[in-house]
Amino acid sequence: MPVSGRRYKALQQQHELDVAELEKTRDELAETKEELDSCRKAVTDLLHSPVTTAEQRLRADLRRSEEAREALDTRITVLQAANEGAYREAYDLAKIAREVTA
Repeated sequence: MPVSGRRYKALQQQHELDVAELEKTRDELAETKEELDSCRKAVTDLLHSPVTTAEQRLRADLRRSEEAREALDTRITVLQAANEGAYREAYDLAKIAREVTA
């Protein structure tokens, strides 16, 4: 499909911009891959390193802390539901009281 000279020049410029953007994206991808490889190595090193007694205690404390957080979260959910129920009941009672006194 033939195009005008101006359109051809604009397409060339857009192509050059696209190529530059692609090269930039490739560089970013390479940097990200290096960071990912570095993180994988760090995690692998941590997983295969010996665990000290202090680390074992910290892990146990963290596990207990997480279990306590989950228990508190459950308790808060129950209390919120009870609070909403009490609010609805108080609203209904106030409505009845207004109707009776009116």
